[in-house]
Amino acid sequence: MHFLIYMFFLTVVVFADKSIVINLSNQELTAIEDNATFLISKISTGRVGYTTPTGHYKVLEKERMHISNRYPIIDKKENIRGGAKMPYMIRVTNTGIAMHAGEMVDYPDSHGCIRLPYGKAMQLFKWSDVGIKIKITGKTPYNDKINKMRLSVLKSKHKSTKPKKGTHDFISKPVAWVDSSLEYYDEL
Repeated sequence: MHFLIYMFFLTVVVFADKSIVINLSNQELTAIEDNATFLISKISTGRVGYTTPTGHYKVLEKERMHISNRYPIIDKKENIRGGAKMPYMIRVTNTGIAMHAGEMVDYPDSHGCIRLPYGKAMQLFKWSDVGIKIKITGKTPYNDKINKMRLSVLKSKHKSTKPKKGTHDFISKPVAWVDSSLEYYDEL
């Protein structure tokens, strides 16, 4: 009898239908198990210039205390002090996007990752398994002061890097051989 109870428990645990839905528009994460909500959490996703990608993914890896090798921490003297800490990291993509505990603010502020409050990140980490489906939907709202400022800075940088009409990115000054080449082709 104990064997049957154990097999039933093992079947329920192994084959539980789990998924994670991330809504960028609402800045909210919902963990679902067997069509019931397990966890709902406020999140902070990618800021202007580092948008969190939408689509369908799977949990690729989990690491309780991950250190970023993509975003190093640099001190005031320009010394690299290791990477950004990503506690309770659940990897979403191979390009550096993950869910993890982090500083929570009321606006999108990450480099594309999905930040959760520490307690919720810990719960999600313990509950999740490699292979769980993740669905990221919606559009990140950039209607806060900080992201509006970042957007205006990006727009001004983009305008200043556009080449002037009649010039090319790789030619900043007139080059003699270009003029002579154009004259040669005009004569043909």
